[in-house]
Amino acid sequence: IAAGFGIAWTLPNWASEHRRVLDQYIPPYSIYQRLQATLFLSTAASMMRAGITLNKVLKDANQFSSKWMRHHITKMLNELGAGHGEVNALSKGPLPNDTADTLRVYRLIPKFQDVMTRLSEANFIAYEKSIDRIASISAYFSMFLTTAFGVATTIAMFNFSDAIQAASTAVQHTAGG
Repeated sequence: IAAGFGIAWTLPNWASEHRRVLDQYIPPYSIYQRLQATLFLSTAASMMRAGITLNKVLKDANQFSSKWMRHHITKMLNELGAGHGEVNALSKGPLPNDTADTLRVYRLIPKFQDVMTRLSEANFIAYEKSIDRIASISAYFSMFLTTAFGVATTIAMFNFSDAIQAASTAVQHTAGG
């Protein structure tokens, strides 16, 4: 239980380059990253369609974000400040590897707002697929545990029956029967 609370606390609060591997490959960190990227991309795309620049979106989001997200926003703001462009800035952000790869393909689209919208949609679909995959794994795991419990219970009943029969036989032998 303590480990669960510890992991839950680290999701929004632990921000370092060492966490990148966990974010990319290890649940629940990869799920958290995918969710945060999906929310960020959909919010940023909506704000940019309303005429707000990515720089302003990042500065506004930075005020209300978790420590983990602020870490990524700072990296994106640094990229924008260095003049590396919006696509490069996003690639330094909280995007999972597959979303970053999609960004490289979408960078050819002329309007950046359209890039953000398509990237947001693609990331949402990937998020749904990862949730479905985890649900399937959980279902198989619970079926395995239920089967294992049933087998263990059956074996225990046979052992108990054998013990009762052995005790009954021993009582009959001592009673002279």
